[in-house]
Amino acid sequence: MKDIVFISISRIIVIAFQFINIKLFTNYLNPTQLGFYFFFLTVSYLANALIFVPIDYYQQANLARI
Repeated sequence: MKDIVFISISRIIVIAFQFINIKLFTNYLNPTQLGFYFFFLTVSYLANALIFVPIDYYQQANLARI
């Protein structure tokens, strides 16, 4: 029970910090800079999802055999 409460509170704190981060970005960046930020964030996410995670799974599967 203690772990569930800790995890729930931790997630709420992380979500709150994400909202603060978005608020700061939208207040201090002009629209062009904000567009570049979200574009590179999307490219980073796609590279992670399409390249790095599958390579990691492949390496872990082969490492388990060794």
